[in-house]
Amino acid sequence: MGTRFLCTGSVAFGLMLATAGPVIAQQVPGSNGQTPSWNSDYDTSEIWTGFYGGFHAGAGAFSGRTLDWGDDALDDPDGDVNQEAAAALGGVQAGYNWQFGTLITGIEADFSATGFAENRFFGGGNGTDYFVKADMPWMATVRGRMGLASGNTMAYVTAGLAIAQLEHCANDNAPCSTDNSQNIKWDEVRPGIVAGAGVETRLNQNWSLKGEYLYVNIIDTAVVYDDTSDIADGGEQVSFGNQSHQVRLGVNYHIDGLPYEPGDTASNNPWTGLYLGAHAGVGAFSGRALDWGEDAFDDPTGDLNLVAAAALGGVQAGYNWQFGALITGIEADFTATGFAENENSFEPDDDIIGLVEANMPWMATVRARMGLASGNTMAYVTAGLAVAQLEHCANFDDACSTDGDNDISWDEIRPGIVAGAGVETRLNHDWSLKGEYLYVNILDTDVIYDDTEQIGAGGQQVSFGNQSHQVRVGINYHVDGLPYEPGDTAGDNLWTGLYLGAHAGAGAFSGRALDWARSAFDSPDGDLNLEAAAALGGAQAGYNWQSGALVTGIEADFSATGFAENRSMQDANGFVEANMPWMATVRGRMGLASGNTLAYVTAGLAVAQLEHCANEDDLCSTDSNNDIAWDEVRPGIVAGAGVETRFSQNWSFKGEYLYVNILDTDVVYDDTQAIEIGGKQVSFGNQSHQVRVGINRHF
Repeated sequence: MGTRFLCTGSVAFGLMLATAGPVIAQQVPGSNGQTPSWNSDYDTSEIWTGFYGGFHAGAGAFSGRTLDWGDDALDDPDGDVNQEAAAALGGVQAGYNWQFGTLITGIEADFSATGFAENRFFGGGNGTDYFVKADMPWMATVRGRMGLASGNTMAYVTAGLAIAQLEHCANDNAPCSTDNSQNIKWDEVRPGIVAGAGVETRLNQNWSLKGEYLYVNIIDTAVVYDDTSDIADGGEQVSFGNQSHQVRLGVNYHIDGLPYEPGDTASNNPWTGLYLGAHAGVGAFSGRALDWGEDAFDDPTGDLNLVAAAALGGVQAGYNWQFGALITGIEADFTATGFAENENSFEPDDDIIGLVEANMPWMATVRARMGLASGNTMAYVTAGLAVAQLEHCANFDDACSTDGDNDISWDEIRPGIVAGAGVETRLNHDWSLKGEYLYVNILDTDVIYDDTEQIGAGGQQVSFGNQSHQVRVGINYHVDGLPYEPGDTAGDNLWTGLYLGAHAGAGAFSGRALDWARSAFDSPDGDLNLEAAAALGGAQAGYNWQSGALVTGIEADFSATGFAENRSMQDANGFVEANMPWMATVRGRMGLASGNTLAYVTAGLAVAQLEHCANEDDLCSTDSNNDIAWDEVRPGIVAGAGVETRFSQNWSFKGEYLYVNILDTDVVYDDTQAIEIGGKQVSFGNQSHQVRVGINRHF
């Protein structure tokens, strides 16, 4: 069901992007040229229309998911094993663009070889080594593109379908591979979704350069080993999948050439120069702690994701170069974060409590920026390197800290990658305001506790890392000033006003259920991520204010979702379910307008109804008496980017990508007892990556 929804929503998104232009081609002139009109003063030259082909290269943060639903398939860890690693990628692409005024629509297909091949070992407490491997040798996508063009440069969003070859294996006593007989071996081409944003600029008559960020989620598949038996009779069920955040740089050759005019890059460079500033915001952080040595944390033995929202703030400095509508630049920043999450983690005995903590006190990035400018406003994508201080600890009997004597304590500065998008606008001669979304992945590191012993003889191997989705607002002081012209903010307010509309799409959802009390779910003991694709649809309303090329606004929406995932959990006929029937958001929007088209970033608050349940012997539901059943409306954060274009006096069409993180909540089952004497603590949450298309009626 989930994959069918995925295909329907994503194909619809791609086809609507690719065919939006011909609708706009039917536009008619405005009445008198003085009243704001949907077809006013845009350039009708089709400088981007035509076939192109090219190649790309880049890097990604990959996560190969391996979830052991049959509690002895992987022996230990029992739960969710996320093999995290960075890898290079490269490949080729081809596509076709249609241009209608400032609107670009198109379709693109690509093929990428990736270097993601992660092999880890775990166990050791019983004298036996176990190995697990996750690979993604290649992937391909077919995506719609929808963008805003100005001169030689365009900014765009993109989304569609992905396929990839996934390989997984596990083995005793020796490293495993996917090309021979292993205890557990699986290899399949799987579907998924892809979404992102980018900027592309012409270099000359035939060549263009692009930079883009893509999120790719290859949907999980469930495999039953020993499939001559039912799950209840000994069959071992394992789920495999992969997600990645990729940064790419590419070059395209346009077959018919482009009517490139070098003269249109000879502007007065209003954005060129040095700037300094400050920023503040909020992020959804996830501190990963994966216990490869089965008794390092005692229980849970799997993947522990400490998820929480936290404030952040810091300073930045950078330098921009402008060439016509193209902005390139480099920016460095330093950010203090409030992420410090401490949880009840396990119960070694009936009266002793264990604690685990994950902190990220600070992070810093060095990022390239590539953007499209119009007047006082620019939209940009950004990517580069990150470093952060990570702290993790675990302890018995009392809360733990990273600066004292704990059973497990670790503190290190670690590298990572960062990517995102934003909009910046000049306020006056010296100051500008920006809003941006950043994804940050601080790469895992392996630590062996009791490192005088080998893993097989008792050493404890644990992997630590962190990922976060951050929303920031910032202000910059431009040292040499900007040739700011107040007159260029006196636009015709084409976007100002109230609107109502509807949307539909698809998302990759992950329902988190983390069993801190090891007996709440029996097995698996760790982090259960119920991954699935689902359709969504709903309605929205908002209000825009336009000043020159800058558009700001507020939008509220309500979406019904089809996410309802139910899985067999263990050999003893155990079941677990995670649902999200609906969600709603209230978001600010900040965008760059040119003619009939608007490119924007958006962020704000989300709420959603989450449902979770687990049961023995039978399927569970959230509306009946189950061993574990929970239902609550929970808050979260949302961020993303989109493009919207008018196709008549009162109607507009939009395509957007949203990341939604509904924050975890801790629930104690058997809550007449404290955790220390037998209560069962479980954390529930949900995250999703959503692709939407919508239509708005402007009043």
